[in-house]
Amino acid sequence: MMQQMRSRTAIVGALLLLGILSAPLLVGAAPAKSTGPFRYAVWTPYWRKTAGVAETQAHLMQLHEISPFGYTLTADGTIVDSMQLGKAPWPELLARATSSKVTVLPSITSGEGNVLHALLKDRVRRAAHVAAIMKIVGDNSFDGIDIDYEAKLAETRPYFSAFIRELASALHAKKKHLSCTIEPRTPLNSLYYVPPTGPIERANDYAVLNRYCDQIRLMTYEYEIDPIGGRLNNYKIVRSWSYTDAYALAAKVGTTPKRNKAGELSFTYATSTSILKKNQATSTTATTTPKMYTRLVWFTDAQSIGNIITLAKSYNLRGVAIFKLDGAADPAMWQKIK
Repeated sequence: MMQQMRSRTAIVGALLLLGILSAPLLVGAAPAKSTGPFRYAVWTPYWRKTAGVAETQAHLMQLHEISPFGYTLTADGTIVDSMQLGKAPWPELLARATSSKVTVLPSITSGEGNVLHALLKDRVRRAAHVAAIMKIVGDNSFDGIDIDYEAKLAETRPYFSAFIRELASALHAKKKHLSCTIEPRTPLNSLYYVPPTGPIERANDYAVLNRYCDQIRLMTYEYEIDPIGGRLNNYKIVRSWSYTDAYALAAKVGTTPKRNKAGELSFTYATSTSILKKNQATSTTATTTPKMYTRLVWFTDAQSIGNIITLAKSYNLRGVAIFKLDGAADPAMWQKIK
């Protein structure tokens, strides 16, 4: 039975931190001790590549993995190099990473459930997709690939699992690595007004991922919406904000960010600007009081990043990955990465 999911009316977010889990830790009663050093990885986005690449290069010796972000899927399932990795400033970064023995795992991303279902359900198209990924990895001498396929349909589960098995087999035959970035399984009352009582179908088969992925990058952001004045159950994500942009906005609206229950910084403010075009087109007169809308901004700083690193280490996880390096993160963050 279809359940009504929480609607969203006005919210903005910022820098996000994700945890990397070694695959054997994903399934099982008690976490085993992760072998090797605690690892740090970053995603560097194509839309702010100049600043992002510069920041990544400046701190390359503190990192174990980098993921240029990202290759994207079109509506027909074709992989597009949105980053233009053959053009500056990427080649120098990739060359320095290789010489410094920093693992290079570019991300292939999609958030279109119907596109992914059609692509992965068709055995012939799925095989061609695996071959296309292998060509990208081989032609560029990458260490492997990071698969970030989100918003998958529950019925895609067996086909996504088959894709992961087939891709892992092809990569491992060439001694390449498979990283799997997946959504967390949060409590149902964080997803639904009235949580379903029957069985829940999931798109990610944790047992399959545990067996075939060399590492899991579990997305851990936006777990709890916790504004200073109380919880907002109805919200809509407007855009992503960086640390520096968020502080500039706070100064503009005359407020001071405070640390919330989740350990991150947040603030709220009121605005007469609607996120809906139909409302923005509505004119007001001198005698009309404009409707006000609440905005919530929450973002990560060095302290909250340090807290997450400490938490990850306490659970013997393999490391953490930061989304995203774009030159606008809290510079004090680098003091926590050691």
